[in-house]
Amino acid sequence: MEEILSEYLFPFLTKNSTVAEIGVGGARIAAKVVENVEKLYCFDVAPAMLDKAKERIGHYPQVEFHLMQNSEFEAGLSERFDFIYSFDVFVHFDLPTI
Repeated sequence: MEEILSEYLFPFLTKNSTVAEIGVGGARIAAKVVENVEKLYCFDVAPAMLDKAKERIGHYPQVEFHLMQNSEFEAGLSERFDFIYSFDVFVHFDLPTI
């Protein structure tokens, strides 16, 4: 996993980055990202997974957690992101959705 992150994620992040993770789950990846960015938005469709993410990285002041509902991507969120990523999310979709 570290090799993948080093090649596909970390080169695009800076201490000034505003970043979003779609499908944060239990914050396995977000925990590796949070100290390397200025702001991290964590999105998930499952409230229980957001609770797990909050347990793991909720103590960082630069993190916000958002529940995604009804296929809407936070209509009121006006933040612009420097980088958006997602890991291990598409395996949960059926083929027509992918």
